[in-house]
Amino acid sequence: MLEDRTEYKRRSHSERPRAVAWEKRKPGFRPFSPPEKGNRKRDRAEKDAAKLVAKAEEKTRKRQEKEQRHREKELEKIRKKEEKQRKRMEGQPKRGFFSVTLVWRYGFAVIKEDRGRDTIATVRCTEVTSG
Repeated sequence: MLEDRTEYKRRSHSERPRAVAWEKRKPGFRPFSPPEKGNRKRDRAEKDAAKLVAKAEEKTRKRQEKEQRHREKELEKIRKKEEKQRKRMEGQPKRGFFSVTLVWRYGFAVIKEDRGRDTIATVRCTEVTSG
């Protein structure tokens, strides 16, 4: 009885299908076989290529953002410089005759300017004309 059992085991083991081609296996069973390995290698290569492309795009985007910030800084510098120059020009005391629209006490007056805005200025009144 015992010997029959071992014989049965030995025979069944030897007759078992060993390396069945991967195409003939059950669907859903994915062994480590050469075609699968090739697919994995290809998938990995595609994944790596996609990563490299994404990295290059990110690098390009960052460089463009940096250039944009640099341009904005340059424009801001130019604008500040112009503003400073304009303020310096406005700070100069105006000489000449102006049409004064309203005179207050203590030598302050509203001066009508050509550019359409009025300024409050200190004036020295030399003569008063009516009209």
